[in-house]
Amino acid sequence: MSAPSLPLDAITVEGRHRKDLGDLQALADSIKTVGLLHPVVVTPDGQLVAGQRRVEAVKLLGWQRVPVTVMADLDDAARLLRAESDENACRKPFTPVEAEAIAGEIEKILKPVAEARRQATQGRPKTGADSAPVSDARIPKTRDIAAEAVGYSRDTIAKVRSVREAAEDPDAPEAVREAAERALASMDEDGSVHAAWKSVIEAKAAQPPERERAPDEPLPEPKAARKRKPLPDVELRLSVQQDAVLDGYRRLLKDDRWGSNRKSLEPRVRRALQQTIFSARELLDELAPEDFPQQEEPPIPIPERN
Repeated sequence: MSAPSLPLDAITVEGRHRKDLGDLQALADSIKTVGLLHPVVVTPDGQLVAGQRRVEAVKLLGWQRVPVTVMADLDDAARLLRAESDENACRKPFTPVEAEAIAGEIEKILKPVAEARRQATQGRPKTGADSAPVSDARIPKTRDIAAEAVGYSRDTIAKVRSVREAAEDPDAPEAVREAAERALASMDEDGSVHAAWKSVIEAKAAQPPERERAPDEPLPEPKAARKRKPLPDVELRLSVQQDAVLDGYRRLLKDDRWGSNRKSLEPRVRRALQQTIFSARELLDELAPEDFPQQEEPPIPIPERN
């Protein structure tokens, strides 16, 4: 049975970050000779997940429609993108910076699918006489799927992302931003992600520590009082809030005053962190940017030493 097809103008190809699509004419010649062996992968609403080079190549051939495979769920996405990665073993590989950007887009595409699956399984018993066991370990993670689709590991994508975020952080020290910008360029030149990432970590470590405030010294003006450009969207504002929450949880876990109670603390922190993330996602769907005034985060309470 032949694959379904879509008009090329019905396929959404937005925000792709691949700078060099390689020799499209050679791919077009191959498709003209042997046909399109593998359909492009799209979401049910026609958003391109994989196959940008094939889309551009068939445009060169004057095609009006292209065969597609529609991604149904996360398991389907994992299977299709894994096959896509295997089939494209001979394609021009993504640079690390391109891979991180495209992996981020794939994560955004898969996020609603993952959320729908989470809601469908929420409250379902892990085991039961009338249902098969539900194991979180068997559910593919969007970041793992996205990383595999672009041919890199999840850890490598995370390192590239941390370097890019440091380069784009307006509050980071200038030396750190410059080191991150050099690291991004270096990654694309020689493909060495770990060395470039490590150089940014070292640049951060080389920054002088913040001076401790004397007991009688007045508190500095809160950051919100300074003039700065408005944050562009709700998601960025929430990321700032989540960073503060994460730092608070890290301080809790590292505090040596917990002693033997640490084992009971860790699962509580994990549950609280999961709830924080789920709540943030719900807010993103409901609230507008003006609903998020910039405020100083209240300190996370630390238990007193006995």
